[in-house]
Amino acid sequence: GPCGGVLVRVITTSLDPAWSFASIATGPGDPASLRRVGDSVGPWRVDSIEWDRVWLLGGGARCAATLHAGLREARAAAPPDPGGRALLAAADDAPPVWQVPAEVARGIQRRSATELLLDPRAVASIYARGVDLLAGTRLDPVRDGSQVIGVQLGSVAPDSLLDRLGVESGDVLRALDRERVASLDGVAAALADARGRRALVARLARGGAEFDLELIERALATE
Repeated sequence: GPCGGVLVRVITTSLDPAWSFASIATGPGDPASLRRVGDSVGPWRVDSIEWDRVWLLGGGARCAATLHAGLREARAAAPPDPGGRALLAAADDAPPVWQVPAEVARGIQRRSATELLLDPRAVASIYARGVDLLAGTRLDPVRDGSQVIGVQLGSVAPDSLLDRLGVESGDVLRALDRERVASLDGVAAALADARGRRALVARLARGGAEFDLELIERALATE
């Protein structure tokens, strides 16, 4: 390929480049890892991340590693499709990477509007596939002056993990386990820490009102 075999597996974009990331492998069969703008990928450096491609710089050259080859051109030539769902479905016969597998969906039990119980096997699968299950979700930081006070969750797709958990497009994530959301790294660290505690409380804002969404691993829940 144009980027020496570099493969893009997943892309999540944001209006703020610091909140965009992609899962990239240096070649076929190589493990993928998360990269942001400025990170190295083999001999390349990530220059920018767009919804369907990652631009790389190296050796005075610039190339694009695409996620769905030809999709941008097809979208430009096709009739209006606001969500892009028809084109995305046509790009690949396989289910989208963000679609929650049946075994995970069965492991999510809603106790109330703001409390969910998760089967331990579903939790393990979510952590193993977390990047894929969040693919396509926009993460746009919400600021008060120069300070980040939350992150707006956009493009929540039907049957995605966030959709199954009751999150809606436009919801703002304010805090995780009482720690205010201030950076993408902070969000990742809080999610990793929650696995050891087997519970997570996410404070969300919707329509100007805040509420707590509590996720509890079923083995520790009181039935």
